[in-house]
Amino acid sequence: MIQKKNQVSNAFSTVDVILQKRNDLIPRLVTLAQMYMQFEQKTLIEINRLRSRATLKNLSDNSRVALEDQISRMLSNIILVLEAYPKLKTKEHFIQLQYSFFE
Repeated sequence: MIQKKNQVSNAFSTVDVILQKRNDLIPRLVTLAQMYMQFEQKTLIEINRLRSRATLKNLSDNSRVALEDQISRMLSNIILVLEAYPKLKTKEHFIQLQYSFFE
């Protein structure tokens, strides 16, 4: 009877350790997700701002060309980031955290 009670106690201790480990990972996952969202949000806001300015009727040709060049550079940066996305360290770290979270 005592042996069974000890086995149950050990099993619950193991579960507690696993749950605590998972709970400790949550703030790190949230932080990484926020970092991704901030980058994407800043980039998209900037592209929208430039696009809105480029569609104004009273822009000179030079201003319109300059804005379109900025938009092109921003879009090129997005494409470069998307191509490199799987290789980003933070993404690898995020995947490791996700894996650890669901262990």
